[in-house]
Amino acid sequence: MGFKPNKNKEGDVMETIKISTHSCYDKGTTSKTENISNVIDKLIRLTAKLTECYASDIIYDIDILNNAVTNGNGLDRLLFFRECGVTARETASFNANEYDTLLFNFAPIQVWRLTHNPSTMETKLIRVSVYKEYSFERQV
Repeated sequence: MGFKPNKNKEGDVMETIKISTHSCYDKGTTSKTENISNVIDKLIRLTAKLTECYASDIIYDIDILNNAVTNGNGLDRLLFFRECGVTARETASFNANEYDTLLFNFAPIQVWRLTHNPSTMETKLIRVSVYKEYSFERQV
């Protein structure tokens, strides 16, 4: 009795990316109107606190957020804060291979999720944990 890894068609072990809130006590920073200044303020403060250089990387993400709110588009991005700046990825297209590449090239200090839902006008920034989960099947 034991476990063997599930494999896809190519014979690779099945890997999926899981995202969970970092803490059950942290509800994040939320805005329920077009005024998202509190979320932008939090982004700027986090970047200044966590990065040693290239803090201006966050300006691109703030611009993307402003455009999404102004144009009524949805947004769901992972922000990887590292010593030398911020790297962002779309949550929907983020996969195990991209995760490996990001970890190989730099070690993120913290990861945050930035979302905007145009139907509820909710914009949220919350710290998350990102990890890889492997799929195994039980052998009898």
